[in-house]
Amino acid sequence: MFVLLGNAVTRHWKLVLGFWCLLFLAALGLHNSWYNRLGLTTRPIPTWDQVAQDGEFKFLPETMQSLVGERLLADAFPDDLLKSSVVIVVRRYQRQLDEEDYQFIREFLAPRLEEIRDKLIGDASLEVKTPDNRVVGPLLLSAEGEACIVVMPLKSEFLEWSNQPVIDRIEKLLEVELKGVVNSETGKPLVPPGLDLAMSGSATVGRDMLVAAKESAQATERWTVVLVVVLLALIYRAPLLALIPLLTVMVSVEISLALLVLCTQIPPEWIGGLRYNVFVGMEVYITVVVYGTGVDYCLFLIARYKEELDRGHGIPRALSEALSTVGAALTASAFTVICGIGMMVFAQFGKFREAGVSIALSTVVGFLAALTFTPALLRLMGRNAFWPFGRTERIDAHGDQGRGIRLINRLIPRNRFQIFWDYVANLVIRRPGRILLVSVLLMLPFATIGVTCYDYLSYGLLSELPATNRSVIGAKAVQEHFPAGYAGPLTILI
Repeated sequence: MFVLLGNAVTRHWKLVLGFWCLLFLAALGLHNSWYNRLGLTTRPIPTWDQVAQDGEFKFLPETMQSLVGERLLADAFPDDLLKSSVVIVVRRYQRQLDEEDYQFIREFLAPRLEEIRDKLIGDASLEVKTPDNRVVGPLLLSAEGEACIVVMPLKSEFLEWSNQPVIDRIEKLLEVELKGVVNSETGKPLVPPGLDLAMSGSATVGRDMLVAAKESAQATERWTVVLVVVLLALIYRAPLLALIPLLTVMVSVEISLALLVLCTQIPPEWIGGLRYNVFVGMEVYITVVVYGTGVDYCLFLIARYKEELDRGHGIPRALSEALSTVGAALTASAFTVICGIGMMVFAQFGKFREAGVSIALSTVVGFLAALTFTPALLRLMGRNAFWPFGRTERIDAHGDQGRGIRLINRLIPRNRFQIFWDYVANLVIRRPGRILLVSVLLMLPFATIGVTCYDYLSYGLLSELPATNRSVIGAKAVQEHFPAGYAGPLTILI
């Protein structure tokens, strides 16, 4: 099979290149909404950002106790369902709040929060709760009277991006608009001197977690690409040869993301009543896995291609022989990864299940690109792929001239790394048992640590955030004046 594939790709490499280029352009068109702008489809095709879902609770199984309780609570109190909140801590240090402080909350802080609610949320039923509230007002005061909290409820989960505009606007209110402003009637500062305002609440914590996760994901994606480029440059020392795996994985990722967007549009009745979804952040996992596996497959193929050139074969035959030789090994390696990650589809948590499908499908795309797109690129570049170590003699149109020449010694001269790995290979062949024993002894301490610390997990939300984050500072302010869990109480439905 791989002999036929190698011959087909070598002979029809232009068609292969054209096919992948068309797929890549089609994927770019989907990601940039070209089809919708040009009116090329009867129904709008969404982009990744439009179909990717955020939040956590919607991915839990419906039988989980928290979701069952939430549904019962919504049925019993449909107008008073608090999913998350922004909590503002108003406090003084070692001194009780006075009437001027409560007047500031009553006349300035609460009305401004209501303006933000009306403008950004548009739901007047979300009552801003202050110490003046007749029902819960006394509960919002600390025992020593040095602090109180103002609660702005939200109807979206604490880990949803839809909360960010509201929280950012409140943050701007506290940091910019109220600080240093003078009351036009009294001539005094709008915020009474010595009064401290801190922001916390589940929605604030969720916003900071989402921002931190996004920044971490972007850094991971960026450094993945940088490390791949650096490693390829160090391995090949030929820019065009290093560019081939990079182009392969870049095209694979874009096509994979486009396919996943289209999969979300498949009617559930077509796939047994199941609905496929993607979540925010999944694209980072796809990028990292496809870059890792795709580059690995390309390195394997290119290494074999060099060996065939070293035997004196021309470029077409070298590509065909390389594919027919390593095709089975690449397939076994790829499907081991695909099946292993695919086992995540049996997970109960929806994000794990969707990630299993998405990463497995993306790995298939990267594998197919490595088997077809990479050889086509090598055939296109010919001897120029090895620049600046390429051959100086002319190669005819069939690439069969110059047989019997030890090309590999002329393409990339031997260096210390190659001499080192030759030495390691010979050492393993001569003393396999001794090498195995030393390897096991070296790895044993790390294996021991892994076995003894496998259950060391952190479920803390604030502990994973930087101490300078707004939510962490606000949570510490709440802890100094109120009992544990006061900003996010547990609701019991009787």
